[in-house]
Amino acid sequence: MSSSKTMLMSFISLVGFMIASRVIPHPPNFTPVLGMAVFAPYLFREMPVAVALPITAMVISDLLIGFHSSMFWVYGCIAVIAAVSYRANMSRPTALKTAATASVATFVFFAVTNFGVWLGGGLYPHTLEGLIACYIAALPFYGNTVLSTALFSALFYGLVRLIEGRRANARLSRSFN
Repeated sequence: MSSSKTMLMSFISLVGFMIASRVIPHPPNFTPVLGMAVFAPYLFREMPVAVALPITAMVISDLLIGFHSSMFWVYGCIAVIAAVSYRANMSRPTALKTAATASVATFVFFAVTNFGVWLGGGLYPHTLEGLIACYIAALPFYGNTVLSTALFSALFYGLVRLIEGRRANARLSRSFN
């Protein structure tokens, strides 16, 4: 199979995985989307593709589960996380770089999307107290975001290292035969 065909099939498979993770019953905010936004620059070496991967999954899954008033904050934040991850040289990830990028991503996502909820919704007054109340109300969801992003970032990192190790072993064994 050609490289471009393999990349397209990988893209479609990962989008399908992320869509499934959002539409099947799951704990709130426990999906691989942020982990994929962090790791997509390694899998797809071009920034537009790395950004498009999690955004495509979000748009398609939101078509199925419904759109919401803060979706542009969510989409924008995920796109920025993927772009920053690309710029943070995740094209050469290390365990430390992956963990640091995932940690920053979860905090940024929490801060930005909940600011969007406060600014665009009618749940909280547009005061400092309302903003604080919005962030406090969102804290229970933050734990799931941190846990899922850490878990899926580590999983993606581990799988890539495993695949790279197998490829290196296969090349090494071919060179001795």
